[in-house]
Amino acid sequence: MRSKNKRFIIGKGLAFSEAGEMQYLSKLAAEGWFLESHAFCGFGYRLCKGEKQDLQYCMDYQKLSKEDQEDYLEMFAAAGWKHVMSVGNIIHYFSAPPGIKPIYSDHSTLMEKYRKGKVNLDVSSIIFILLTFLTCFIWKNTEMHIAQLMFRYMFYFFLVVTLPIIMTYLAFILRLWRLRQLSND
Repeated sequence: MRSKNKRFIIGKGLAFSEAGEMQYLSKLAAEGWFLESHAFCGFGYRLCKGEKQDLQYCMDYQKLSKEDQEDYLEMFAAAGWKHVMSVGNIIHYFSAPPGIKPIYSDHSTLMEKYRKGKVNLDVSSIIFILLTFLTCFIWKNTEMHIAQLMFRYMFYFFLVVTLPIIMTYLAFILRLWRLRQLSND
């Protein structure tokens, strides 16, 4: 979807291609399209038109309280990174001109980043898996037709939500495993 000064794009999946996604956002900035906010329930981006710039994008997984947010953003600003947006106060996007040192430059800090992201997914994965199984169980063991119908559609809804969460969770586990393998070599 596109208007003259706004554009919406679907993300490629941060859990599967974070570096590719950040490079794509950098390419769009070089064309004059800048990240403004998330769209499509966090699965895409809203871009705004501006003057072409060379920018690098980076993101961080950090669940922040309102008290910690100011210090957190000041720390990145001091390192040359500008806060662009946050999704759910957990996923934070930053931009900087080329040449600014990456936010994560070694294996240990990179592993810590993905551990934090995985912790947030631990809880949501468990909750949605339980809700999916619970609605399936109730659907299969209910005698009333209306209740069966209601729980069947609830099961389908939870299944549609749970599968991407599980895939994302597994991608985080795989990424952490690969980082551990690299640090052991």
